[in-house]
Order: sequence, then C-alpha cells, then structure tokens
Amino acid sequence: MIANDHDLRNILSEEQYRVTQENGTERPFSSEYDQLEEEGIYVDIVDGTPLFSSLDKYDAGCGWPSFTRPIEPAMVVEEFDDKLGMRRTEVRSEQADSHLGHVFTDGPTDQ
Repeated sequence: MIANDHDLRNILSEEQYRVTQENGTERPFSSEYDQLEEEGIYVDIVDGTPLFSSLDKYDAGCGWPSFTRPIEPAMVVEEFDDKLGMRRTEVRSEQADSHLGHVFTDGPTDQ
C-alpha cells in the first residue's frame, strides 16, 4: 500500500521525497547507489516494487545509477518531459508514480 503524502514525508528523507515526489534530481555522483557493485534488485523506495536488476546496471559516467532496462517493462512508465527547455523522456514507477530519472540514448546498445 502506498503511503499518503504526510506518511511519505515521515518515511523518506528530504532528498528522497524531493526526487521521487517533486521530480527532483540528486547531485551527480552523490547517490550511494551510483558506484554500488553488489548484485541485487533495485526497488522503488516508496512501495518496494522491484524495478531494476544489478545485472542490467552500467556506468554511464553521468553520476547517477543507470540501467539498460527494467526487470519488468510494465513496472515503469515513460512520459514526455519538456521542462527546463529540453525534450526528454522521464521514467516513473508505474505503481507508486515515483520519479526515477530520464532515458538517455547514449548507453549500451548490445542487448
């Protein structure tokens, strides 16, 4: 069950709330998950939905954790984002509607 806004503010750190609920961006290279090498599953911090596998993680050099694909495509939603004067594809979790980041086309192509 997804918590209400009041509960989310108590569960998430200020930074986690700002990123997932207010479409914020972490400072590059500040995430504890950027250089994490351990095998595992990355889940939505809001509701625990499994989203990405470490097997699909790669170093994009951008300072944010990057993945070639989600575990299950239906668990993420891509939306057009033209904020900040750029044409981008935003990625959100399907169930909790958490902001996850943006799609960039300069990653690995061998799938």
